[in-house]
Amino acid sequence: MGLFQKKQLFVITAGLLALFIIGLLIGLQRDAVGTTQPKCGGCSPGENTTCLERCVCSKNSLFFVLLGKETPLPDNTGSQPEACRVKKIEILGNGTSPDISADGKSIAYEKKTKGSYEIYLMNEDGSGSHCLTCSNIPGVLQGKHKGKATFHPDGKFLLFGAENEYGAHGLSTIPGIGENHDFWVRSLEDGSYWRLTHLPKDYALQYPRFSADGSKLLWSERYEKGKMMSKGCEYGFWRLMLANFTLGKEGPQISGVQELMPGGPGFYEPHGFSADGSSIIFTAAFENGKSQLYGEIYTYNLITKELTRITDSEDIHDEQSLYSPDGSRISLMSGPFVGLLRIAYKTDLYLMDNEGNNRVRLTHFNDPAWPEYTGGSTIINKDAWHPYGTEIISGYYVSTTREEKIFALIFEGPCGNGTATASKT
Repeated sequence: MGLFQKKQLFVITAGLLALFIIGLLIGLQRDAVGTTQPKCGGCSPGENTTCLERCVCSKNSLFFVLLGKETPLPDNTGSQPEACRVKKIEILGNGTSPDISADGKSIAYEKKTKGSYEIYLMNEDGSGSHCLTCSNIPGVLQGKHKGKATFHPDGKFLLFGAENEYGAHGLSTIPGIGENHDFWVRSLEDGSYWRLTHLPKDYALQYPRFSADGSKLLWSERYEKGKMMSKGCEYGFWRLMLANFTLGKEGPQISGVQELMPGGPGFYEPHGFSADGSSIIFTAAFENGKSQLYGEIYTYNLITKELTRITDSEDIHDEQSLYSPDGSRISLMSGPFVGLLRIAYKTDLYLMDNEGNNRVRLTHFNDPAWPEYTGGSTIINKDAWHPYGTEIISGYYVSTTREEKIFALIFEGPCGNGTATASKT
């Protein structure tokens, strides 16, 4: 096939895809007609008035949903120490949503294999990659999407989300959305599996994270579906979930589950705990009249119940925020919503002080002037700090090529751990 014919085929394929998405969104728009205030389930007793006030939705334009708004990525607002200067970026392999073990030696991630996302493990340097869930798994997990794996701090167990019996193995059940998923735990010693949750149909789960001592588990749960054409309701209504996590004779268990919506009903996506476990950090969009397409970073003190807003960005989405191992800094992804035709966001990785000051850009995957430029709109996904604070393991997706890559961003020194002496070379 000649170059001209290839271009024709590409244009035709892109046109058909655009027509399909437009038709889908028109259907969503019709569904939203006459529905300016969705049902608000999940409110605590006595909070119904607040709930209804915060759940009022207005309409998004079809143009905006498809094409977004080409806002420049955020500029630096200060500087960081020399130890936090980027030394190099290494591509470790294909995949997405990495997590690193507490000893810094293993990386868990997900990769699409024969039609399903599966959990993989590899060494810190990208060697030794192998599939953990492709075989010798419970029958109910066979052929199901699995992802968002996170290591328990003791290094012996791996927790992940997987499609449950309600999953239709479609777009909404991929790990990045998590509809009709439940949590499972796998022993990394003998290969045993345990199911932790049993959610109702059409609920969703996202981003499980352990506290540093492994005694607490944090995640988010969607209890009401969203409407992309309705401003303020795009991603549906989520709540933070906090539970005790124990390893008993009968295996891993959760107990004492709490539902948290510190700002009222809205969108919540958790990213982790402070080093002492007293606070959690997350992305949220709960303000009345604010689009859920633009989230901000918040912290919530579990003891004092104090909610603190860390970022305040105009037409910019902030997500994937993590405390550094010593708690002095926060890493995050940041960038504009650029429409569903470009997989929603164009983001890079940033670093700031733990109060949100002195933000600096760490990667330039979306900038043609930089050597790491990927050639198309790129979105950063889940990240994890190396325990020494010397690097961040993360992943990205390129909308034009559909590449999913795991990378290591290596600092000049122990950026996130003032007591560390080790440095990767």
